[in-house]
Amino acid sequence: MRLPALLLWMPLATAVAADPLDLSDARPRAISVSFEVSPTERPDALDAIYSEPMPAWLEPDSIEGQLRVRVPGAAMERLLADREPLPGSFSDYVWTFDARSGDVLAAGFQGRLHHPVALGFFATHVETEIDVRVGTRDAVGFRAPEVQLGQIVFDACVPGAAGCTRVDSVPLDPRTGYVNAVGTIRARALGRFGAVTFAPIGEAVFSELPRETELSRAR
Repeated sequence: MRLPALLLWMPLATAVAADPLDLSDARPRAISVSFEVSPTERPDALDAIYSEPMPAWLEPDSIEGQLRVRVPGAAMERLLADREPLPGSFSDYVWTFDARSGDVLAAGFQGRLHHPVALGFFATHVETEIDVRVGTRDAVGFRAPEVQLGQIVFDACVPGAAGCTRVDSVPLDPRTGYVNAVGTIRARALGRFGAVTFAPIGEAVFSELPRETELSRAR
């Protein structure tokens, strides 16, 4: 899907406070989203550090009562620049909301990273395919950190299992726009190495654009 040219600019203006996303309004429109970006070694850190507002586009889904939000893949590449994404490899981050409950029925994106790894006595760069899937209808957990291909990872697990730290999901709060969609990242490197890890990329605040910004962009 080709997103409106409006979404090519980034970051969004932050001088004017924005209202939380209104899921009762199904009009197609530009909105903004800020992702929680606490260090990856702290997957239990919630609602602490946020990115600058990023562009997104809201529109009705094909199913009545559901809304779809798209965050451009290029914006996600910039957000995850320290992971060395391959330029142009990220799909849009697509979120499907239940307009009534605020639940994230599904959200996800795919992409490729090209990051350094240690293989024995050698260091090299490895291309890794990632598939992120999150939502708010279930809780997910993570285990103690491990090192895989030179990277610190937290394997995903089922809450209640031994050694599993539970992370509860939170549907979109209409008062603040906050949501915590939890799930997994499926990663595959070197064509055979794979892992299913906890996804720390589903916690965010969705906001309406200030009216002044909408009007200036429409001119």
